[in-house]
Amino acid sequence: MKIGNVLYLATLGILISISTVFAQGQRKADKDTENWRYEIEAVGVGTQGTYQIKVWSYSKVAETAIEQSKKNAIHGVIFKGFAPIDRVPGQKALVLDSNVELEKGDYFESFFENGGRYMKFVSLVDNGEIGPGDRIKIGKEFKIGVVVSVNIEDLRKELEKDNIIKSLSNAITGKKPSIMVVPKDQWCLEHNFTSNFDNQGKMVVVPDYKRALQTSSELGLVITKINELMTSRGFPLVNLETMLKKLENDAASEAMTTLKDGGELSESPTDKLKKTAKADIIIDLGWTVNNPQGPRRSITFTLAGNDSFSGKQIAGASGTGQQTFTSEISVLLEEAILSYLDRFNVQLLDHFTSVETKGREMSLKVRKSSNFDKDLESEFDGKELLEIIEDWVRENSVQGNFSLDDQSENMMNFSQVMVPVVDAKNRKLDAYAWGQGLRKMLKDKYALECKLVTKGLGEALITLGSK
Repeated sequence: MKIGNVLYLATLGILISISTVFAQGQRKADKDTENWRYEIEAVGVGTQGTYQIKVWSYSKVAETAIEQSKKNAIHGVIFKGFAPIDRVPGQKALVLDSNVELEKGDYFESFFENGGRYMKFVSLVDNGEIGPGDRIKIGKEFKIGVVVSVNIEDLRKELEKDNIIKSLSNAITGKKPSIMVVPKDQWCLEHNFTSNFDNQGKMVVVPDYKRALQTSSELGLVITKINELMTSRGFPLVNLETMLKKLENDAASEAMTTLKDGGELSESPTDKLKKTAKADIIIDLGWTVNNPQGPRRSITFTLAGNDSFSGKQIAGASGTGQQTFTSEISVLLEEAILSYLDRFNVQLLDHFTSVETKGREMSLKVRKSSNFDKDLESEFDGKELLEIIEDWVRENSVQGNFSLDDQSENMMNFSQVMVPVVDAKNRKLDAYAWGQGLRKMLKDKYALECKLVTKGLGEALITLGSK
């Protein structure tokens, strides 16, 4: 036999052997994939809604583990999720119902077939290079760690389109929470966009949103970008600039509301803005441009979602985007924030879902004026006024949930009053609309004149004996 033929046959035999080993490894990997033997962990956040994820897969052949890592990563994001690590946020499983994988078996069998649609949402990082500590011998096989990049945002949209999961914008029933985006207080302070406010004789520094919008060329673009991102996810928006103009044109808007007979309630410009805007959630936005003079820049951002009624923070996100050559702040911000935004929105929706069932948190103060010839311990129809008011609050809060922090013959302080979102006619309730019910009851049933004023959306003050 000629030497060339011998070499050809020998080479062919080697290739067949390699192919056989690879095929066996692939079948083993496919079997492991059927049992979904893997672990995943967060590594970093990329751009445009992507995460970098390390996938630990099991195989006798490193090459097959590298390939299967992409399939395992997508499966993990859909059905398992992963925990946060350092400054990298975690991610809940996109599919929260464990039965969906069986119920939609045909869909996922096609989705995860070799070369299937899952490939659109995942790619290897550094060509799947395996580091020194990423190959661990376990018995007759290896546990191999590979870093991949997963576009979670596009994956979520695909599953929403195919009716596998609900859209985030439809995650709650009824009316969705409205939002208003404002610059963070710290950002306003750092850029000298503040003013002084006389809070009952004490001067305090408050953000000056109007001057910030008129002076900063970046602020309007940044707020517009966040508004676009939130609108695309189904959130109704209240525009900051529009509300500021409405306040300016409202002759009744005053920084201080003073009652007759000594009662007063100090209301800052920010409180007035909340009352006028009536947004359910205020999103405080802050950002810093890193290496502002260099060719490659990145942006570090913070988002804080605050309940407009209680003032408490209900959602938060912060991070730094990758460096890029772009000079547009709005583009830098979008690239930095996209990977965090859906998780942030889930926090907002979780809170609002809770609000729908447990009520909004508000506070109520009751005071006696000098014109009131009785006090809160005076009896009406055999009950002290203290008891009458407490009973009304109990009957008009969700499941009677509230705290009575302090009371005397001259005052009552209620906090954490859980007020229904809407009244019997499906009208949204704020502190003024809810407090009117108490004022009207006291007047109609006991002929007691009262004055009601509010601070923002969630604080009510009723003064007995004042008009």
